[in-house]
Amino acid sequence: MKRYKSRLSLTRNINKRYRDATHNVFAYRLLDGQERCSDDGELSGTAGKQTFTFFNRKTGV
Repeated sequence: MKRYKSRLSLTRNINKRYRDATHNVFAYRLLDGQERCSDDGELSGTAGKQTFTFFNRKTGV
């Protein structure tokens, strides 16, 4: 739960810092295997999922 709150806090800080951005997509995988991605208002499956796929390719996971 602590990691989730930390991730949530990070996302909120980014949204505050870049108020003029229309979408702040993200993707993450925690050490315990939890993973999540968000399109943040983009069409479903068009931003967060691609970010996660890119991340997986770069990390080899």
